[in-house]
Amino acid sequence: MIFFDHTYTGDPGFRFLKRLGALGFKLEPDEVEHPGRNFCRFLRLRDPGNARSYSYLEFVYAKDKKQPVKSPGLCFGHTKGLDLFQKKLERDGRYRSKFIHKNYDWKKDNVTRLPGWNFITFSALGLPSLYTWLTEYEPSPKRKKPLAPKHPNGAQRIHGFVLELNPKGEKFLSYLVGKKLGVRTKISGGVTLYITRGKRTRLSAVVVQCASVSRFVKKYGCDEEGEFLGKPSARIKNPDSRMWDLLLV
Repeated sequence: MIFFDHTYTGDPGFRFLKRLGALGFKLEPDEVEHPGRNFCRFLRLRDPGNARSYSYLEFVYAKDKKQPVKSPGLCFGHTKGLDLFQKKLERDGRYRSKFIHKNYDWKKDNVTRLPGWNFITFSALGLPSLYTWLTEYEPSPKRKKPLAPKHPNGAQRIHGFVLELNPKGEKFLSYLVGKKLGVRTKISGGVTLYITRGKRTRLSAVVVQCASVSRFVKKYGCDEEGEFLGKPSARIKNPDSRMWDLLLV
């Protein structure tokens, strides 16, 4: 089964993340280093429809200035058998893909095949404004299952995404999630894609369900108040206009 797993934004100095912490989000204290001197921190939200009971936002501080984060990333999780899905991709021959395994403890041992992440990455998609890939998490007795915290500002779960899709992007995402995409498309786990057609493929906002938008705005403020599907919304803008904003609904 394919489900929404997480999305990342480039965030030099964790500037955006720190602001979200000041706006009542409870941040994960740990920082993780990924290959390429990419340092990552996380914001988890409860997600009962997700195979792992939570989903999360990732904030990437790329300390190698020669390899900056140029676009947001959208990751879909796979419950089991990602290698079989890779074989399906190869049989179909529609997209160029690669299967990669990375040990959880890659900094200690990057040679021995140990429990870790399995990834499928894609190339030559022609979608420079959105990086999309698949992840499978192998079971390991050494890894504790994280729990999503209760956020003081009332943020509850990732409800969906506001996406602009061009024909290439629409065709690719439709293939991944296994269904035709409409203006409003619900995928596995109850996450909804809100889609407009355009000249590019771009993830413009992560839609976060909040207990009360009015209480949030009154206590913390926001960058922009508005409406989303006829109901009050509050936008928190990303410092980088190429990345996604948070839209509280």
